[in-house]
Amino acid sequence: MQVEVDDVFYYVPIESTMRLILQQPQSWNLINRTYEESQHGIVDDWINSDNGQRLLKYCKTTFPSSMPVFIQIYFDEVETVNPLGSKTGIHKLGAFYFVVKNFPPVVNSALQNIHLLALAHSEDLKKHTADAVMQTVVDELTQLHDSGFTVCMNGHAQHFRCFLSQVVGDNLGLHSVLGFVENFSRATYACDLCMATQHDIQTTFNESKLVARTPELYNQQVTDLAAGVISMSHCGIKRPSVLVSLPYYHPTWNDSADVMHDLFEGVLPLETKLFLNHLIFEVRCITLRELNNRIKCADYGPCGSRSKPSVVLESNLKGADASLGQRSAQMVQLFFSLPLILADVIVKSDPLKLTLFHLLRCAVEIIMAPVLSHTQLLYLKDLVKQHHGLFQICYPERRLLYKHHRMVHYARIIRSSGPLLGMMVMRYEAKHNFAKRLAHVICNFKNISYSISKRHQISHALKWMTAPPLKNCAEVGNGEMVSVSDLLDGQLLVPFTGPGIDIFVADRVKVFGQDYCPGMTLLLDVSDDGEPSFGRVDRIYVQEDAVYFIVTNWLLYEFSYELQAYSCSIGNSQSCQPVTDIADYKPLSAVTCFRPHCIYRHITLRHHLCYDPVYKLSVSGQF
Repeated sequence: MQVEVDDVFYYVPIESTMRLILQQPQSWNLINRTYEESQHGIVDDWINSDNGQRLLKYCKTTFPSSMPVFIQIYFDEVETVNPLGSKTGIHKLGAFYFVVKNFPPVVNSALQNIHLLALAHSEDLKKHTADAVMQTVVDELTQLHDSGFTVCMNGHAQHFRCFLSQVVGDNLGLHSVLGFVENFSRATYACDLCMATQHDIQTTFNESKLVARTPELYNQQVTDLAAGVISMSHCGIKRPSVLVSLPYYHPTWNDSADVMHDLFEGVLPLETKLFLNHLIFEVRCITLRELNNRIKCADYGPCGSRSKPSVVLESNLKGADASLGQRSAQMVQLFFSLPLILADVIVKSDPLKLTLFHLLRCAVEIIMAPVLSHTQLLYLKDLVKQHHGLFQICYPERRLLYKHHRMVHYARIIRSSGPLLGMMVMRYEAKHNFAKRLAHVICNFKNISYSISKRHQISHALKWMTAPPLKNCAEVGNGEMVSVSDLLDGQLLVPFTGPGIDIFVADRVKVFGQDYCPGMTLLLDVSDDGEPSFGRVDRIYVQEDAVYFIVTNWLLYEFSYELQAYSCSIGNSQSCQPVTDIADYKPLSAVTCFRPHCIYRHITLRHHLCYDPVYKLSVSGQF
């Protein structure tokens, strides 16, 4: 018999989760880092951005005796059943997560450091809006702001207060939480950062010429909207956000962007598809079959093999939408590998369209950088302006996407809220896998939101109480214990470990979720003039939590503009590099290309290098 039930959601108090986190001594050390002074002109984290410094100043001034804890909230919907089945949408959930922004980005990339906040049925959220959940969040954040809580560790008591730093999500999820319109192709004012119209999106690529949303403008529009003076179409606001009741937060200060949906699932597949159409059907320098054969057998190296692109279907190439049939990780791999895959034919393309592709490549490298200077942000603004203008020249029949317009604001967002990698939702999306797998296993949808939230909290508590994910060396692969004096390359280790010390020889190691194995290439250093130095990992040694790489240097010959990669060959000299001393924690691959008789290996960077002499990109501040 069917009976009526109340519309409910399941909420995990922030204070309860924070008490669990703060039981670990290392959590206190990581939270203390927010009081470190930021480097002048460098943005490497949210706390060093304009919004981070503003909120930190507010905390120090208002509550000088309390330690602030900053949280970032994420919202998105997750389908718990087969998306192609008959039950699609019925058991769809709206998931709210949060991370502690005091922790470094590499810590928050671990799924155990992404904490569940609330689960609700999507149908209920459509009926009551996301404010029904966010009001509960605001009530607790208000209490944690006014009263806070105290935690004792080793006889020392510390008082904490929690503050909301940012709300992130894809464009639809972000607008549903903040109360903006959720139609991006037809709404007159679709942007939550400015008052750009649909005509402005196609014609204005300079942010200074757009009217920004300010707290004063927002409050006036909300007042006029409530009085019936204006409608939703005149301001782009559906309803006032409940977050405005927080004394230190305003929706116009949110300043967030999701690179995954904007670029990896929007701009990159669209422009890659247009460029491939140009090469295959206009220039005819390569066939679709030959392209797919190259994609299948291309050298992606040990780093790119997990996200190897799928073959490109003709239906996707000729389709009107922006899809290319790739997942986000596959699309990134294809975009960066495409010049190497087309090494022998890419020069036959139209110079303007090739320039457009390279402009997008340069912009993406800056957007994905974990450390940026203000000079690079100015360069990014110029790159986006040139790219959008050239896109309309190369493809006059195509309209710019709303996601293209988001790129106009990227420089401002980075200056206001830190690098875009810190607000990308890819790791949050990976967190959804727990709910998807669990729903498939239990096959009980009577109250799926309760089942998932309860099981998640049991699993989460077990991981944090037994093996908290805050250790430097999270996982070590197979190997054996060997004395340093018995190693052929032991002299390279002696300055770090000393002679006669037993050390573990590992076939692979995982540090903060990042895998390392022999054969990978590491970015070792960047000179003051921007010249990188690379090394190939030969062996991995582990002593307690310290990880050491024995690397052989790569000899650089040139940077190829057509391939957008460094051409190099292996050298003879070896060195020992601790994992905390390498210039970037992301490993690279030295791969071959399809250019005939090419004797070099090619290293492709995934992001721009910050080589400011005052501050060099260093993972030691992140580990």
